[in-house]
Amino acid sequence: MPSAKTLRGTSARPAPALLFLLACSCGLLQPAYPTQAKQTLRLITRAADIHSLSVAEANRHYPVRLTAVVTYYDPQGQDLFVHDHSGGIWLNVQTTPLNVPVSAGDLVEVTGVTEQPDFAPQVGTPHLTVLGRAPLPTPKRVSYHAMASTMDDSVRVEVEGIVHRTWKDGNVLNMDVAIDGGHILG
Repeated sequence: MPSAKTLRGTSARPAPALLFLLACSCGLLQPAYPTQAKQTLRLITRAADIHSLSVAEANRHYPVRLTAVVTYYDPQGQDLFVHDHSGGIWLNVQTTPLNVPVSAGDLVEVTGVTEQPDFAPQVGTPHLTVLGRAPLPTPKRVSYHAMASTMDDSVRVEVEGIVHRTWKDGNVLNMDVAIDGGHILG
């Protein structure tokens, strides 16, 4: 059995190795070079590249920066479409309020992230900078069946038909248009 003198002579400070092990086990020390680096997602700069993403990829929230022209904005319905040199895309201003007023024909820089909460990839958390004005893209002539298929989602289109009725909903003019193959409401 150790004597009292031996116990008094023992240092009350823990050994440096014991402190190091304790710090590591509590997560206080992290390696200088983590074994798994956070993967950097590529910047997407074309609307067509957003549309080409799978649901899983779109929901990884790739950073987006587009220069595009506003083709349609309805503040009441919270719909905002823009079109760059590669195609059109919808911006989610339903969950992130628009930071600047815009109208069709405004040339904007769009930043945000990719997402796909429903049927098509889109830009989430959009932030816009108005750069000036630009001509609207030439509309694509489409059939009713092409529109119903959503193949041309977010693309500026035109159809020929007969207007059956019109009505206003706030500041929005709506129409019921009969075209070959069906009716378009909106």
